[in-house]
Amino acid sequence: MFAAGLRRTVRRMQDATMRRKDCDIFPFPRSHRPAAAHRPCLFGAASILAAVTVAPIAHAGSLRLLAHAVVVEDVITVGDVCDLSGFDLKEARQVRDTVIGESPAAGGVLGIDLAHVRSALPGAGINPARVNVGGAMRCTVSRPAALPSEATSSLLGTVRMNRSADDRRHDSATAKPAPPTGTLRDTVYAHFQQFFARFGGRAELVFDHTTEQVLNLSEPTYRFRVRRKSEPPIGLVQIEVDVLSGERILQTVPLVVRVEMTRREVTAKRAINQGATIESADVELIPVSVTRLDKLGLTDPAQVIGQRCKRFLAAGSAIVPEALESVPVVARGQLVTIVAVSGGVRAISSGAATQDGYLGDVIKVRASDNRRVELEGVVVGPGKVQIGERPLAPASPIRLAEKDGS
Repeated sequence: MFAAGLRRTVRRMQDATMRRKDCDIFPFPRSHRPAAAHRPCLFGAASILAAVTVAPIAHAGSLRLLAHAVVVEDVITVGDVCDLSGFDLKEARQVRDTVIGESPAAGGVLGIDLAHVRSALPGAGINPARVNVGGAMRCTVSRPAALPSEATSSLLGTVRMNRSADDRRHDSATAKPAPPTGTLRDTVYAHFQQFFARFGGRAELVFDHTTEQVLNLSEPTYRFRVRRKSEPPIGLVQIEVDVLSGERILQTVPLVVRVEMTRREVTAKRAINQGATIESADVELIPVSVTRLDKLGLTDPAQVIGQRCKRFLAAGSAIVPEALESVPVVARGQLVTIVAVSGGVRAISSGAATQDGYLGDVIKVRASDNRRVELEGVVVGPGKVQIGERPLAPASPIRLAEKDGS
């Protein structure tokens, strides 16, 4: 549409110039116009414009502005306030590290909007026209209150004095000594690990490098008490750690931790089409990194195999309950085998199902020899219904989850 509009404008300019001598079209008075030899000819310019082919701009990737962000450095970068997608590795690093401006003071907040993000891109050599920018209209950026440097020095000095001469010699011989057991870092790990244990997962934490010394504070000199300041406890999480000596709180340390959970989930081993019934060769149980607790996948292949896919699943994607639907093993009107059980006696006959049935469902069937009589039975397999004694057949896992409301 833009190209068509440009052509129409060029044609109108050409018509106007053909009606005027020497392309004599100027917005200023005739006495102030340049000589004819130096006058710009709009006909020539229009011809050049007409020859230009307007091509769509190739976009490098997309940025989605977050509604809230927490920073711990002195500057705010695009990676702090935006989710990136569609960039190659080099461009992603370049865009992520682009500085937008200074961070708020410790304990303060400020607002970043889409205009701030766009205006920062040219400074890093990025053409804003090649980047799709969307998401929230404004991001509220907060910075936790910093630990006072004198308090940190005091605490670290006490730790150093309590360490043995062997430890100090080890420090001088090793560039990066391993943190001692029972450190503040270990306490924070244990806090999140206890939470994720209920999901069968393992906590994965990334700390800011500026807090390294504080994280190495250790027991028994100090004890630690962890409180979360933001929920959910996954993603970028703010916490506070009380550093105690006996029962006295020496200092409350604010920290920002990037938290993920790793657990084994059923994933698509290959692409699975919508409507396909999942087979054992389609899935595998592997460790995956979880960043959202409301989108947990299934952890037992038995819950997946035999189910039908409600949407296309790409290879490597975790399989969530919402992506599956149960396949009825008995269809309405289908001829079924009826197994009548009484004590140790089993009688087998045939009949017709009056409704769809999933594994473990109770449905009604009509016997072939007397279609006026309806009997209730339990679906125990494909095309098989048992009447009489109730079998111990398990219900379909997806149907069971729906009934339980989970």
